[in-house]
Amino acid sequence: MSSGSNDKPKSADAPSAEPAKPAASKDAAASPRVIRDAEGVIVGARGAGPKILGVIDLKGLRGKPKPGAAGGAEKQPRGGGRKQEIIIDSGAGGDQPKGRASARKAREVRSSRRMPGRRAARRGKPSSAGTAEMGADKKRVRVDEAISIGELARQMGVKAPKVIRVVWGMGIRNATVNTGVDVETAELVAAEFGYRVEDVSFDESELLDGEDEIEIGELRAPVIAVMGHVDHGKTTLLDRLRRADVAASEAGGITQHVGAYRVRTNAGPMVFVDTPGHAAFAAMRERGANLTDIAMIVVAANDGVMPTTIEALRQVQAADVPILVAVNKCDLPDADLAKVERQLMEHHVLSETYGGDTPIVSISAKTGAGVDELLEQLAVLAEVLELRATPEGRATGLVLESRIDRGRGVITTMLIQNGTLTRGDMLVAGESSGRVSALIPTGDLEDDEQDADAESDADKPKKKAKAKSKPKKPKGKAQPATVQTSGPSTVVEISGLDEPPPVGIAFNVVEDDKAAKQLIAHRREQRRRRDGARSSAISFADRLAAERRAEIPTVALVVRADVQGSLEAVEHLINEIRSDKVQTKIISTGVGEITEGDIKLATTARQAGGNVVPAILGFGVKAGNKASTLADSDGIPIRCAKIIYELSDALEALMLDQLAPSFIEHPIGKADIRKLFPTSSGSVCGCRVIDGKITRNAGIRVLRDGAEINSTKLASLRIVDRDVKEVGTDQECGILLVDTTGLREGDILQAFELEAIPPSL
Repeated sequence: MSSGSNDKPKSADAPSAEPAKPAASKDAAASPRVIRDAEGVIVGARGAGPKILGVIDLKGLRGKPKPGAAGGAEKQPRGGGRKQEIIIDSGAGGDQPKGRASARKAREVRSSRRMPGRRAARRGKPSSAGTAEMGADKKRVRVDEAISIGELARQMGVKAPKVIRVVWGMGIRNATVNTGVDVETAELVAAEFGYRVEDVSFDESELLDGEDEIEIGELRAPVIAVMGHVDHGKTTLLDRLRRADVAASEAGGITQHVGAYRVRTNAGPMVFVDTPGHAAFAAMRERGANLTDIAMIVVAANDGVMPTTIEALRQVQAADVPILVAVNKCDLPDADLAKVERQLMEHHVLSETYGGDTPIVSISAKTGAGVDELLEQLAVLAEVLELRATPEGRATGLVLESRIDRGRGVITTMLIQNGTLTRGDMLVAGESSGRVSALIPTGDLEDDEQDADAESDADKPKKKAKAKSKPKKPKGKAQPATVQTSGPSTVVEISGLDEPPPVGIAFNVVEDDKAAKQLIAHRREQRRRRDGARSSAISFADRLAAERRAEIPTVALVVRADVQGSLEAVEHLINEIRSDKVQTKIISTGVGEITEGDIKLATTARQAGGNVVPAILGFGVKAGNKASTLADSDGIPIRCAKIIYELSDALEALMLDQLAPSFIEHPIGKADIRKLFPTSSGSVCGCRVIDGKITRNAGIRVLRDGAEINSTKLASLRIVDRDVKEVGTDQECGILLVDTTGLREGDILQAFELEAIPPSL
């Protein structure tokens, strides 16, 4: 093939495999800078870089048979229009200027050869033909509740180390690309790079009704929290109001659960919430102060203000709830009302007698003295507050307690604050949901509820008595009375939820199952993101502390309780019992009796290391027969209690069992080795006691010239041929030691006893 541009091209019809050469035309000769093909089309320029080596007939090549095909005849192209030809470029360059088409083609080739995603290096002054800056309306980051630093950097198009540097500058240490930040933090970080945050989080208000405060509605019954120190008579007072005897059935005589009751009094209906007085139930008292309208502090006239009373006053004052003080046990001879008033003044509670705004009523829960005056004062406070609620719409309120009943499933005690709860409603509380299958009121029913139940009973057809009378079966446990609906300021127990919800959270009635599933899925995702946002990279100090903790004995606990509120109190109790010698770790918590699954879960905790000892704590629950048998075979200790301080003592005993006792030596005597008598069992020492006494169970320390040579025990103690328990001063005896290595005549045997000192936390 010739590279000259003046060669004549071969005919395109000639059956030849060689490409045709371009021919020189008169126009090309007249214009030496232009190159044309056989049909006169300009295809290049002379000296512009690439040289024309030949022209290939594409249509002709399509019709030709493959090499080696039979016949070898050339197949003519279809149609017959203008021939399509391409230029074969040798890529030779030069200093002469290129044509526009060739320069554009060269740029396309270079851009196609460039690796995707790799930025070309720029030299000198940057070109003005770069990408246009993104508009302000497009510079936004979408955040759903929380976002990881890596995702935030990806959406902004910024390298993650730059974003981490900004986050560190904001005081969030140990942040990595996987560390999550909330919407507020993401807004501050994005603003540093000129971006704005668009919150695309799930809006629960679209699925929930009754979120807004109700300003116009009907007057409702007040919710009153009964608070105070343990054994000051709170439950006894409520028993008189409810005409019941709950205090006699409580374990240890103290309240350990939250009780809520609706009581019909002469002053109108009232809802009382009884809170435990033990120190371990601080969280229950705090919830009681936050969910009620009036706080009634019960103080014993003979004891005065106690630590739990002070704590209750602080919680109520922090919640900004009106206070009424009931001074109980005023019928006792050592009652001192003036002392109680002085102690209350120290905590910013001033009686109305001294110009304050806190009513103080003297009562006696046992005799009933002053109870009517107490109810009148509560009614006056409720009238001043002008409490209102609307019975219209879906029900909203708070979860007071939850538990698992073996026959009825999950039972949840709820305080309805607004709306009306109806049997069959779809209810959501936290991450629990279900359709209400039963409504059981706690306390007196409302008049309209009693009338509705009476009408429903009257509408039921009565069964005809059969001729043959059947023998009466023994009646079992009485079934609780149920209602179809329940309005505001009522406390009901419901069944139908899939799992016990946490206490103190709000519940809502939603439209259907679909809305409930959306809410629960969103809340679970929100919880996972919050947990991820709180977690951070482990530093060297954290790893070192973890290694040190691994050497400390650990009691791995599986905790079970009768109700959700008690479970929270037990967790608080475990966290309060701390020690540098033994640590506790909760591996599982739950509501309900102890099952075989709990035993298996505790057994797997042993695989964490040799210093981990599993145990099971039960409060208000027991282990079944199969679970107890499995625990005995696996060596898993189970400690159950019905009183909170008994459970605390059981936990401390478990922790002390993991510590070895310390010993103190008490020297009791010395003996001088006068002669050694070799035997098959070792050398028998012929000794004389020079001080104190030598006993058979004593430890022996061998001394030589005042230095300790060996420490061992007695194997035998004899006088002549008689075994004796002890040998006194100036008596001779034969002593055989367990280890007789290195004994010499003249050595001193010092006898001592070890006193075991019990370990302490």
